[in-house]
Amino acid sequence: MIIYNETRAQFLDDVFQNCLRQRLIDSFRTMTNSVPADQSVWDYEYLNWLDDVLQIRETDNFDSWGDLQYEFKVFDDASELYETLKARNSENRARLVAGYSWEWPTEERGRGTTATHVRADGLALPWNFDTGYWATAEDGITHVECVHTIQGLEFDWLGVLIGNDLVVRGDKVTGDPERRAKTDASLKGWKKDLKNAAGNPKRQQEVMDRVDSIIKSTYKVLLSRGRRGCFVWCADPSLRDYLKTRIAMLGKPTAE
Repeated sequence: MIIYNETRAQFLDDVFQNCLRQRLIDSFRTMTNSVPADQSVWDYEYLNWLDDVLQIRETDNFDSWGDLQYEFKVFDDASELYETLKARNSENRARLVAGYSWEWPTEERGRGTTATHVRADGLALPWNFDTGYWATAEDGITHVECVHTIQGLEFDWLGVLIGNDLVVRGDKVTGDPERRAKTDASLKGWKKDLKNAAGNPKRQQEVMDRVDSIIKSTYKVLLSRGRRGCFVWCADPSLRDYLKTRIAMLGKPTAE
């Protein structure tokens, strides 16, 4: 695991740039020895592809990453994704992450909790434990990380649960703030801003564009934390089909 450089970590404000966080990250730098031979190539192209697929910005120079040593698969069933991810965790280098469509409680977060904060299909797991170093913990695969805890870190294999806050409508990928968890502070105040912009279509659009950008940036961070592969499940079937189509355009398998 390595820390993303400053340029690539600009997607969201990283509130974890403190001494404890840095000490944890530094301890991970030498843990992973096996990476794809052409990582610098597919890394750049894969990030470009994410920008294009999420419709953050139109990009090019991404077509050939599909020919290299990176595994991207879209799953129809979240439980199947999780089982596949666990099978890649023999060296404790796989983790599951999710967007903020699921509420983030402050209670029942201790190690050994029976709470199931994140539910997708038949999968039901807690958010990350509030004790211990989750990134190196042997039971790190048994709970779900979020954008704040994963930011700045990479694992060999990542499973990403995309909630109903990111959907496809027509030919447009769009964020749906109404489906974002109320405990998500990143969108705090957007309804008030939208109300204050009543009668001003330009300002209203600016509010919605900002919201859309935050939601998409969240998922770009999550989707870019796997060094060798990324497994994805989407709550929105249309988004799932869209991702499969974009993967097929690269000549890669569309799903497990």
